[in-house]
Amino acid sequence: MLCQRFYIIGFSLLILLVTTTYAQEKPLKDLSRGQEGKIFFSSTNNPTFKSILTGGSPGEHVTIFGTLSMPKNTSAKVPAVIILPGVSGATDHYFEVASALNDIGFAAFVVDSHKPRNIQGASQAFKNLAQSMRVADAYAALKLLSTHPGIYKDRIALMGWGRGGSVALFASSEKIRRSLSRGDLRFAATIVYYPCCLRQVRNIDFTGAPILMLLAEKDNVTLASICIDYAQRANASGAGVKFVVYKDAYCAFDFSSLSGQVIPYPALSDFTKCKHKYLQLQDDGTWFCPYTEKRADNLADFGDLTADCKVEGGGIIGGPEEARTESIGEYQAFLKRIFNLP
Repeated sequence: MLCQRFYIIGFSLLILLVTTTYAQEKPLKDLSRGQEGKIFFSSTNNPTFKSILTGGSPGEHVTIFGTLSMPKNTSAKVPAVIILPGVSGATDHYFEVASALNDIGFAAFVVDSHKPRNIQGASQAFKNLAQSMRVADAYAALKLLSTHPGIYKDRIALMGWGRGGSVALFASSEKIRRSLSRGDLRFAATIVYYPCCLRQVRNIDFTGAPILMLLAEKDNVTLASICIDYAQRANASGAGVKFVVYKDAYCAFDFSSLSGQVIPYPALSDFTKCKHKYLQLQDDGTWFCPYTEKRADNLADFGDLTADCKVEGGGIIGGPEEARTESIGEYQAFLKRIFNLP
């Protein structure tokens, strides 16, 4: 018991130390000196999408950070990709992606929205890290990278996984862009791995930049069928959304650490029976649930919406190695084509 008490006290002090350390870091307003590596910058804790779309209080300012890596052996300007990790935060996987992007001539900026806010793991992120906060982080990162002398400010793409993929889709909304970005600054392209399309913008108003969805056929956490429907409706409205579905793949099939494995992952929920219980983000930033015909200002108010359709046993992750390698080739070809690179 005494050891446990010391452990709890020690862990609490560690969290306090981490909080104090980040709070004392001075956020950079620009990257005019061509900085690389770990970079602290300012964002806002936007509590809801309503606060974004109606010009309400953006919440308190917060210092977050990202890690910027540049391609080697080049002095020319390069395009860039802002990386939004999934619900578990900035794990090694995303730095592997950054390195691979560097190898094909892109700068890569892995944004950590979790650690600066003391979010530890997926369960805390679901409860305490609103997607509206991460959308604000994405645009703060875009504004920052646009000042780097080695990066084309009009050739910055956004890439997200799972919950980060959902954030990337929200950030691709023209209404949201106008609320968070001055002038014509926008993401030049968006790539998403298995986003949660159960939450969607009602009026599909993408900025016009091309979007690539990489989906998993057997995903029981972020359902491919709903994203396909979403993409098809978006294309019918004039958007440019391409989707690719990988056979026998589940959520996180592109993680090299799984090496072609398929394993249960109880930390995620099985939502295969929830496909009719989606939520729509309205033009005024409120949420509407067609299933219950209820409205709310905050997603937290719909916390019990999917309680009766979750399947016992949790999520499944992984998939064939060929799906992983094919998806990498797909998004690299997409980026090269968009930015006219060899």
